[in-house]
Amino acid sequence: MDFEGYSNSSQLATGLESINQHYHDNVGCRLSYDLNLRLPLWPSEEAARKGIVSIWNGADIIKKREEELEFLTEGADRQDDNVEFKGKVSRIKVDAADTTGAGNSFV
Repeated sequence: MDFEGYSNSSQLATGLESINQHYHDNVGCRLSYDLNLRLPLWPSEEAARKGIVSIWNGADIIKKREEELEFLTEGADRQDDNVEFKGKVSRIKVDAADTTGAGNSFV
């Protein structure tokens, strides 16, 4: 099951956290989370961080950009002991005709 970050406004964050936990615990789904940070959907940067992290904590796979990670950590050292990166996948070279919505095809 894949959750898109751009749909995770402050109103949705709590509900999605519950949905994530239900499917993870009761159905056995792996949950992927594509951050897609869109700050205008949030009332503040702090609300965005809190909401995103609440959903992120339940994800098995997280797709993010370096800029999004910098936002979430507020520029802190990304090698912090509290952050654990379990791996990454190398990119595949493609000649894209249209990239709209294409990111999730690689998750």
